[in-house]
Amino acid sequence: MVHQKRIPEYIRRALRSAFCNYVLDHACRYRDSTFKANAEALAREDINIQSILVSVTDYTGSNDQLVRALLAFSWYRRDTMPLIAVAEHTLKVARATGNERYIAEALLCLGSSYSEIDNHIEAKHVLEECTQLLVDDPSSQQLGFECALGRAHIGSYLHSGREEIEALIDGILADTKDSDTYWPARALDALGWLYWCYEEFDQALGAFVPGADMLLLTVASTDSADRCRGNEVSIWVLNFTTLLIVPSPTHRSLPK
Repeated sequence: MVHQKRIPEYIRRALRSAFCNYVLDHACRYRDSTFKANAEALAREDINIQSILVSVTDYTGSNDQLVRALLAFSWYRRDTMPLIAVAEHTLKVARATGNERYIAEALLCLGSSYSEIDNHIEAKHVLEECTQLLVDDPSSQQLGFECALGRAHIGSYLHSGREEIEALIDGILADTKDSDTYWPARALDALGWLYWCYEEFDQALGAFVPGADMLLLTVASTDSADRCRGNEVSIWVLNFTTLLIVPSPTHRSLPK
């Protein structure tokens, strides 16, 4: 996939469309039951996808298909091997569209990618910008939940803005009290992490235990990272309550 300048424009457009379709056909997140198979399919074409889609430098007139494909590819990279250059490129293309929904999702992906590589300060700034775009958009509620949880985890890790973190978590619990248990489970996990980072272990267990139980019950796939998270927390609880082993939160990475 080199020497693109020698390829006629109509062929480049056809290739770009084909790779967009390929990415969208295999779009997935870590919590999906089909994640393993779809991630492997994207990994096989990773270099070509970057060559065709991420190498685009003219963002004017970016179409819906290209932005959606870049978002899907950015999330795949975030969930497997974060590559900031891909997430930053996706944000540039999203901004070129002027579509705030796409911009917010690209910001969320970039902020989450920064968090995955432990650049929590940059992640915090990016997610705060994302929040501003989502605050008045009820159609993007799940993106808002994901952004709030990301900010909660980062703030807990940095010991920054505890009252704001508690308000974010309380907001998710209030907004999802009549829905399924997935988002309340994630919120309880975030609350447990907040207490854990402040070494309030009794309160942490009070949030972790129901949160882990809900994650284990609501996630069907045994390959899901959310189910793995439930198992991880259950092991922590077992260690803490039976062996009094309390791992220091400063010696482990942020949870998903």
